[in-house]
Amino acid sequence: MFLIQGTYLSGPIVIQMEINDDMITRLEILSRLRLSESERENIKNNLASVVEMFGRISEVDTEGIEPLLSMAGVHNVWREDKAGQSPDTEKILEGSPGVQGSYFYVPKVIE
Repeated sequence: MFLIQGTYLSGPIVIQMEINDDMITRLEILSRLRLSESERENIKNNLASVVEMFGRISEVDTEGIEPLLSMAGVHNVWREDKAGQSPDTEKILEGSPGVQGSYFYVPKVIE
């Protein structure tokens, strides 16, 4: 069982997580994979390592450090919302490979 303690944007968190055979079986079902016993053991060990690393990271003192929301330093640029003329539907549909009524026609891709 791994215990991760730390803080998130909403405040302190504590997570207890155990990587066991039931979790690996659930992951197999969700991902629709059939794993061999050696693959199951390998994934179990890898996930345990990842969770352990998060446990170590959560031990770092981040008191007084602002949370980083974006590595790119990008922020929203707001503009005033102004009403304007709507584009002409017929003109928009002219360039479409398929039209049905006043809508784009797209072939079905999901069964």
